[in-house]
Amino acid sequence: MNEEQKIDSESISFLGSSFYVNSIEIPPPTTATLTLLEIVSSPYVFGEMMEASLYDTEEALYIMANKKECLPLLADIKTGGKKTAFTNNVLDWSECLGNFDLIETSHKVQQALQWALSGFELLPGKASEADMIGVEGVSTGKKKESSTLNG
Repeated sequence: MNEEQKIDSESISFLGSSFYVNSIEIPPPTTATLTLLEIVSSPYVFGEMMEASLYDTEEALYIMANKKECLPLLADIKTGGKKTAFTNNVLDWSECLGNFDLIETSHKVQQALQWALSGFELLPGKASEADMIGVEGVSTGKKKESSTLNG
């Protein structure tokens, strides 16, 4: 294993493990996954998991499993291209998934994305006390001063 592969393995390992939809392995998402999901306005990125349709879920799974392959298609969409080629790829790929429980799989996708974003608050840093005021779960040991919007 070369040094680049080792770093990549270490950086991905903290995100959680892969999950499966039937026999298809879905790797843990990276921050790039979130960006790609944002391009297609995925309800998984915008906190609307309960609004996710079957296609939304298949689209999220496709992006999670095929980041490199879908990148050129999503780049084309981002620069004003049509979504047709990407949609066709999602639909073709989703045939290999077979039938799956939409609710259970939606929860798996949501959990994987949450794991990808969690833990950053545990990293050491030089945040000042002022930066931390109002951050949920952080106690600075001082009472917050009351303030108003006007003044």
